[in-house]
Amino acid sequence: IALVAWFLPLLSCGLLDYNINAAFLCAGISLFAGGIVCRHFGKKWNQSTGTHTLYAIPVEIWGWIYLIVGGLLTLAAVAGVIRKAISG
Repeated sequence: IALVAWFLPLLSCGLLDYNINAAFLCAGISLFAGGIVCRHFGKKWNQSTGTHTLYAIPVEIWGWIYLIVGGLLTLAAVAGVIRKAISG
């Protein structure tokens, strides 16, 4: 799950027509959604059985990383849209 969550923002950026704010927004939302999924399933899976990891980092930690990075990308996109609207 943690590895698949990286493909969604890459796919969303690759399919856009080079609008940086839209690319940041799509990547941010995709990472944020992937973070929620990783947090949920990582916590659930690691309670009952062994530790599920990606590069020796537990899946629920990857969820937090994705949530933070996705939130920052989304904020950057919103700030870019606001800055563009103010400058005209």
